[in-house]
Amino acid sequence: MKIEIVKEKENKLLNRKEIDFKVAYDGGTPKIGEVRKELIAAIHSKENLTIIDSLKPSFGAKRLAGYAKVYKDEAGLKIEPKHRMKKNSLIKEEPKDAAAAAPVEKKEEKK
Repeated sequence: MKIEIVKEKENKLLNRKEIDFKVAYDGGTPKIGEVRKELIAAIHSKENLTIIDSLKPSFGAKRLAGYAKVYKDEAGLKIEPKHRMKKNSLIKEEPKDAAAAAPVEKKEEKK
């Protein structure tokens, strides 16, 4: 897997760096975790401050276009939605308690 940084922009308002990148790969489409590890190594960032926002495959080619954000500190991560944090393995999925997970029985209607 080879990562090429296309564009890097400093977003001072949100205290982060925004990175557009391309990934060339062999075999099957890589998982987001694999791409994230390679990107972190390529840009020398901290693992807990790097978020991959999106990965878009190119039809018929073994390439991905991606967009990532690298925050300066953990306080900046508070604006990221939970689903994106889970996707990047930065928070663990909370187990549902048995009462909430149990299916609700429907009452039969009387005619």
